[in-house]
Amino acid sequence: MNTKTIFFLLLILSATGFISPPIALCAGLIFGLAFVHPFAGDSRALSRFLLQASVVALGFGMNLHEVLKAGRSGFLYTAIGIGFALLMGTLIGKLLAVCWHDFLFDLDGHGNLWRKRDRRSWADIAGQR
Repeated sequence: MNTKTIFFLLLILSATGFISPPIALCAGLIFGLAFVHPFAGDSRALSRFLLQASVVALGFGMNLHEVLKAGRSGFLYTAIGIGFALLMGTLIGKLLAVCWHDFLFDLDGHGNLWRKRDRRSWADIAGQR
């Protein structure tokens, strides 16, 4: 069978509801691992639009009063968690005598972290301590 045919059969089968969402997701993962996507270029723009539309649609289905209630109770936990993470990071940095200017990073465009001061790789820096 052609990969386009298999793609459309799985798409139609998933959209009709004859199979459960976890099974449809599993079938999509298997298809993605087994075949080259027949519409790779077109699907990028479409998936970006569908993701944005899905988030907006989820927002329409939410009760605003419940969202505000959950946000009020979760805000304190979030603030405490972020504050704790910053405090522990500062304390661990002081304990290990880490200078903040030694670890300013930038990306080289290939996903690799490089140290700005002397351009050694992160693996080289980590191996020295």
